[in-house]
Amino acid sequence: MALSQEVKTMSELSDDWGVPQDWWVMPDKQWEGGVDPTSTRAQDPYFWWFMQSGPLSMLDAKAWPQRIYFSAERNLSCPSEQVADICKNFHLSIPKAYDGRRYMTFYMDVQALRESLWANWSPPVGQSDEIAQSGFEGSVAEKVFSLQYAECFHRLAMGIPVRDLVPTEPPPDTSHANDVNTAPSVPKGTAPDVVLGLIDDGLPYLHAALRNSSGTGSRMLWIWDQRWSAPSSHTTFAGASSFGYGAVSVSTEIDNSIGKLLRQTSTEASEYAQHGFTDMRRRNSHGAAVLQLLAGDSSVCGPSAPMRWPTKQTSALPVIGVQIPFRQSSRRSLAGWLAVHVIDGMNFIAEQAKSLSATHLYVNLSLGAYGGPHDGSAIVDGAIDELVAKSAPTQVQPIAATGNTAGTRRNPSNWSGPRLPSGVHARGTWKKDRPLIFTLRVPPDKAEDTFLEIWFDQELPLRAPIKVSLEGPDGRVIEQKSFFSRSRSNSISPSSAPNETRIEQHGILFFRKVSQSRSEVKEGTKWRSMVLIALAPTRRPENGRRCVPPGDWTVTLAFDGSIKSIEGIVETVQDYRVDAWVERDDTWVGSRRGQQARLINAHGEQAAVTDENTFTSLAHGNSVMCAGAIDGTTREASPYSAEHRAGWIPSYSAVADRSPLRRGVLVGGTHSGTMRFASGTSMAAPQVVRSLANIALNASAWAEELPAPGVPDAKKGLELP
Repeated sequence: MALSQEVKTMSELSDDWGVPQDWWVMPDKQWEGGVDPTSTRAQDPYFWWFMQSGPLSMLDAKAWPQRIYFSAERNLSCPSEQVADICKNFHLSIPKAYDGRRYMTFYMDVQALRESLWANWSPPVGQSDEIAQSGFEGSVAEKVFSLQYAECFHRLAMGIPVRDLVPTEPPPDTSHANDVNTAPSVPKGTAPDVVLGLIDDGLPYLHAALRNSSGTGSRMLWIWDQRWSAPSSHTTFAGASSFGYGAVSVSTEIDNSIGKLLRQTSTEASEYAQHGFTDMRRRNSHGAAVLQLLAGDSSVCGPSAPMRWPTKQTSALPVIGVQIPFRQSSRRSLAGWLAVHVIDGMNFIAEQAKSLSATHLYVNLSLGAYGGPHDGSAIVDGAIDELVAKSAPTQVQPIAATGNTAGTRRNPSNWSGPRLPSGVHARGTWKKDRPLIFTLRVPPDKAEDTFLEIWFDQELPLRAPIKVSLEGPDGRVIEQKSFFSRSRSNSISPSSAPNETRIEQHGILFFRKVSQSRSEVKEGTKWRSMVLIALAPTRRPENGRRCVPPGDWTVTLAFDGSIKSIEGIVETVQDYRVDAWVERDDTWVGSRRGQQARLINAHGEQAAVTDENTFTSLAHGNSVMCAGAIDGTTREASPYSAEHRAGWIPSYSAVADRSPLRRGVLVGGTHSGTMRFASGTSMAAPQVVRSLANIALNASAWAEELPAPGVPDAKKGLELP
């Protein structure tokens, strides 16, 4: 839906922010990423999709979230005064932790922005209230969208829109200052040399395996609950996070709960409920398994994994935890929200470790998405690398799980042969004389949007003769010709019911420069072009949004000879290497898990589905160590353990399966005394962290903890014993 012409003109926006008014294209029912191809500004395709599938489609106040979070790369040459003006103009809030930083996160207070625009809003005379309201919402959309053209950012990527924000309030009778950096109860003279950190969900901070040496307190010094809508009536945390959302608890408050447990005046379940951690009623959680492999006392929880811990030193190390809002954010693609929470979480953990004068900090990242450039140029990669470089005197080492993205299905026609690839990744070469075809199989009853990222190995030239077409299961097609097509395409949408809310259901977004990939090279700034295929859910959601039909969706990259003659400009036609990744949908442990869309080789297309280069999105930074999974019996890589790309293999691998037939290792549950089996590279990463921590504590333990330096295996890296 195009913005109302009676609202404010695009020329005003163009003069202020350089928005190319000639390329502001938003056709009806489906749309094409119409943006000036000569623009030097990078675009975030996910931001375009969010705006068109919500606010710009409905033009209604109900379509707007209260906040929109972003991750960004700042233009350090931009004066601080200009940054302050932009923050004021757009109602942005940048945490103090990112002062002077190149990479950051921030949020836009959309509610405050709408109020400020409303104060100066003058609807045209003679319009009905409904039309005037739509016009106002259109002006809000223009304002929000123009943030992409702010000169103080090289690039920005949208995180998650927050619609159910409830401010966290400290309890009125608290004796703790509302300062996150309030020092926890660390015994005098025992300042830790090594601190462990992790970012995960469902962290059981009251578990007996995490008690201190006296058994009367917890080794969890801080835990930041990043949920933005934690009910304030059920929150007893000492203070709100300095990042503007969530709540932080220090060890003194956790120790108070442990005291009640020891006096048998309360239970773990009731204490979790009192603190607002209602998810801890579940018997299992991903974070519980990871946390106890990372820092659990084996004398309390048992030998959780078939690994040797020659010392109990790591069972006494302090821990800083960040609990991501997984339950609130699942049922959505991981495309944007995860990066924001990981960047903030990493900076929070590093800030607290530095306040303890710790010399070493090891952070476990047993999570990740599937999309992204997969070359270390994403915003989250740069943010983690910058944090590690600027964390002195504390040495920060992130360890990320490589991911469970390798295929485990057997080939029915060759049962003993290689396993079928998972369908997360496909690769091919686009040639002038041969179209490149990808087939995306979208399952029925899928509650999340489906995203397919198609990456070119470089930034395409201005008049690249490529057109992209999307054919639905019913055979109808829409096309996007290069970067500047303005024509409407035939809709493949089913007819809408009378008075149904119209929300866009699919789109082709094709940009020369995308904010997800930018790197500095000798020749200057390197960008990569990307096509984003966005599909609405195949299950009809409760908000009345239309769904798309399940089945095989065919994406074709083909040569378009008509582009060569436009304005007399002829581009050199060359071959391009193309990679496609299906973005991950995820759910929390214990919930109903929907099916994941995947790529298939359906028609003998030139793009081959492969498991190569399927590390998760957090495992590509230059400063990140990667952990893969191996089988404890065969010592071979577990079949699901993600495969490497050229020059990038796992740093280490640890046992995450007992044998080919007995998957998983023994891990702890959410409550003391409970155990279960869990497998995956998520279980390997904390074992690598623990071994590295032992080395930092006792250098002589190297021979016992880690393998001798040598040539790492191409699939496994170096194996832990």
